[in-house]
Amino acid sequence: KKMAKIAGYPFNYVEEQWDKNYLSFRGSSPINISPAVTLKPVRGKDRSQSSLAAAYIFACMRWYTKLQNGELDLIGYDGQKVDMSQMPTQFGCCRLSHGDVDTKKVTLSPKHIIVMYKAHVFELTVMQTDGTLLSANAIERALSEIISQTTEENPLPIGILSTGGRNDLVGYTNEIESAGENASLLKSVNTAFLTVCLDSYPASDDDSKLQAGLHGVGRDRNNRWFDKNQLIVSKDGCVGVNFEHAFSDKVTWARWLSEVWHDLNGSRSETPYSSLPNLPVSKKTVAPFRKLAFDVPVSMHGIINSAKQGWKNATRDLYQGALVADFGLLRLQKYKIDPDAFMHMAFHLSFFRLSGRLAPTYRSASTASFFHGRTETVRSATKEMLNFVAHKSLYDPATLVPSKLQELRLLGENAAQKHVTLSHEASNGMGIDRHLLALNTLAASDKTCSFADATEFFDSPMYTYSGNWQMYTTNATYPFFDLYSTGPVTEHGYGLGYTFHDNDVKCSVVSFLSSRKADGPTMRDGILRAMRDIAILFEGK
Repeated sequence: KKMAKIAGYPFNYVEEQWDKNYLSFRGSSPINISPAVTLKPVRGKDRSQSSLAAAYIFACMRWYTKLQNGELDLIGYDGQKVDMSQMPTQFGCCRLSHGDVDTKKVTLSPKHIIVMYKAHVFELTVMQTDGTLLSANAIERALSEIISQTTEENPLPIGILSTGGRNDLVGYTNEIESAGENASLLKSVNTAFLTVCLDSYPASDDDSKLQAGLHGVGRDRNNRWFDKNQLIVSKDGCVGVNFEHAFSDKVTWARWLSEVWHDLNGSRSETPYSSLPNLPVSKKTVAPFRKLAFDVPVSMHGIINSAKQGWKNATRDLYQGALVADFGLLRLQKYKIDPDAFMHMAFHLSFFRLSGRLAPTYRSASTASFFHGRTETVRSATKEMLNFVAHKSLYDPATLVPSKLQELRLLGENAAQKHVTLSHEASNGMGIDRHLLALNTLAASDKTCSFADATEFFDSPMYTYSGNWQMYTTNATYPFFDLYSTGPVTEHGYGLGYTFHDNDVKCSVVSFLSSRKADGPTMRDGILRAMRDIAILFEGK
């Protein structure tokens, strides 16, 4: 009722607190919050680094022009109507730290991008003052010049400070801004259309693709500036995006990437969207660019070097393994089992075999069909899931007689159906976690005893444990996504991002090597084993 009386922000009962949760988080955003996707190669394109980067940049500018002109089709990838409020935050948007709570800065009609190469920072013009775009060829030539002219690594990369704690970043930013022309240079970074990271290392296999997307391979870990969406292009032409999660979610990222990717792939007819506009371009043969040479105060040298070492240690503490299995959409269709339910059955069976219990599990469900909707939680650790993964026949094959096989299959079907039901409810506004968030916020701010029972509930060990997401999962199945990676959100947890394709499924398993409880390699192998065991139940069904 309160929201109904407000003409503007917040637009729903949970929006303000949801934003605060992101922006008041004072830990490190990379790995913990910022996920990454690797895109499938596009057909018929020169796979050289500068050519591919330029093609993506130019296509993104065309999509942004379509947005500004009010020409976006008001539907999601599945053709259903979705909320469009996150679209303006995809480009020209930056997360800033200037106090106890971060803020969002949106620059309208940004005319330059930031290019990072060997941890150096460049400003490159992509739109003239009259609104005319620089051509893809002009952008490519500028990128090629940046690469050829830059031979040494930047020993003092300012962007590395975005990998640390937010409170520290406030003080560091103030100190850097006070020196020389740094304030105007930082403004250029913060008002850019997009950050483009040209990496020095190849991403030749799935594991290195995961590393490139989430944090960078080798010294390329210094070639990042978080707090904004980053287009990452490896030396061998692998393209990925690392996302700033505070302002938008997977459905929105997939929306603009679908139009951009299908345009470059020549497959726009496979989408429900109209074409990207063909726009006039400047006659300039090389896009103007300049190096942003920061005057780094001596007092910051040690801090930056410590940040580099801290970030190196953090990335080396990660296990990142890609699992590729032949349980694609076509095979699972024959089993008559929901693909997402199949994946969570495998997750839970693997975890249960390792620990003897179910894990509190988060799977994001989009609520983009609602005005200013974001996500809801699917809690897949259900009674039905426990009945299935704890069945003794899964641990003693000698007991798996025909009658037990039928019993186990029925338990699997029940677990899968419960998962499907919860997923449907979550996407349709009938989940519980966002309602509990709003109730918890009210209880915390209440000065009376009206919420005494609620406070007791939220302070209970059961509630605290149930939200300690030991498996943090995301289904990122789109025809243009190859791999999706997300880090664990607890010390002893797993980050599990997965994408289904026609003939296989790819899953990213991420955990901390320093954890005494999470075992990434064993979990990865266990998921594959669990898939095969579950498949036996549904073969010939």
